[in-house]
Amino acid sequence: MIVKDPEQFKKLVYKSQVDAIIMDYIQLIYYSKLTKKFMHFWDYGNHFYQKVEELMLIFDQKMIINQFFILVIFRIFWQIFSNLGFRPFRQICNSGQLEVLKYIDKIAEQVLIDLIPKSPKIIADQVNDNLEWIRKGCRKQICNWIISRNDIII
Repeated sequence: MIVKDPEQFKKLVYKSQVDAIIMDYIQLIYYSKLTKKFMHFWDYGNHFYQKVEELMLIFDQKMIINQFFILVIFRIFWQIFSNLGFRPFRQICNSGQLEVLKYIDKIAEQVLIDLIPKSPKIIADQVNDNLEWIRKGCRKQICNWIISRNDIII
């Protein structure tokens, strides 16, 4: 395969490495003494969850992965994500222009401000965290990274 289809070989090697790393990561979190004592794992990366979902179809260790998801989804995200459809908030800025990101941020800021009075405290806290990110992110030079990527959907 290395000689006949080197691109496919590279993809398979990469996939196997990524899958192994993610499985190690899940097991580390799941078996952690701190996790069992209700330490919360938090990851904003949608790619991570996508890869975990793919692994659920591949590995026989579904119980570990399912229990991991119960830990993450039900203990941490359920109220915020499922009941209100809310997730960590960041916009897409494909233009690569800071002015466009600032304009999008202004719109998002107003939407979030309008959401606060209608939200339970746990949601209002999340909204306020997102407002702080939107308001202070550019001052901390974070925007350069966001603009430089065209796949940001956090």
